[in-house]
Amino acid sequence: MMSMMKVTVKFEAYGRRFQAKRVPLSPDWSRARNPYGPDFAHIGFDLIERPSFNADGTEWTSWRKASITLAKPIIEGALELLGLGDEKAAFSQRRLCKCGCSPAFIMKSSWHVAVYVEEVK
Repeated sequence: MMSMMKVTVKFEAYGRRFQAKRVPLSPDWSRARNPYGPDFAHIGFDLIERPSFNADGTEWTSWRKASITLAKPIIEGALELLGLGDEKAAFSQRRLCKCGCSPAFIMKSSWHVAVYVEEVK
């Protein structure tokens, strides 16, 4: 297994600037916190303005689908820049929390790494 050090990269997508961080996780933390596999990639879902809290389900579904469509190529580009280009990222609404408040992309690897992507204003 290759050594995973903390790495930060900056890049542009859709005319916006992003920063991606690769953060190593201890194997113990990974197994205890993430029963579906040790690794995840998280992107803040503020790419599109969220519907109001009182919006109906179809507005939230449309927002989620549009956000995933935008986020997936950004995540894949970030993984490539971080040296994890062979990774496949699958969206999960409940990846980091069972209530669905912290969606993320699941990475099917054993690197024991978390990837955080955020927009740089």
